[in-house]
Amino acid sequence: MLEGLKKFAMAVLALAASGAASAEPARMALLVGISDYNGDGVIDTSPEARQQAISEGFAPDLRNPVNDVTDVGAALARAGFDTLVVTDVSRSELEEVVASFAQRANTTAGPDAVVCSTSQDTGVQNDGADFLVPARARMPRRQPSPPSMADDD
Repeated sequence: MLEGLKKFAMAVLALAASGAASAEPARMALLVGISDYNGDGVIDTSPEARQQAISEGFAPDLRNPVNDVTDVGAALARAGFDTLVVTDVSRSELEEVVASFAQRANTTAGPDAVVCSTSQDTGVQNDGADFLVPARARMPRRQPSPPSMADDD
């Protein structure tokens, strides 16, 4: 998990460094980390808590995402990025942050800007489409498939 985020940060820093010879382009980064999926303010990753979260329709809490994006955000800020780190945000908060960040990038960053975003362990994929899962989002329950009637002949 952290290894992938480290590789992402290194790639962004290399990209930023390659453009540093010209007039300093804008550098912006948005990092999203969700650890507290049920929004109770406690990061509990015990097997019992994981099962409880799932039974209530939430993704289980994760220990590292908030720490990871905070660390990478600090490193990017030291490298000169205008860095926005958001953690444990709800859907409406996430939508607002992403829209605001995109608006700011489109209006102030300029054509030579280095703009990046990442999330740590906050996504799911369904039918080839990727989705961010915000805090306090309930997961739809899948209805079990009826048993197939195998032909014994």
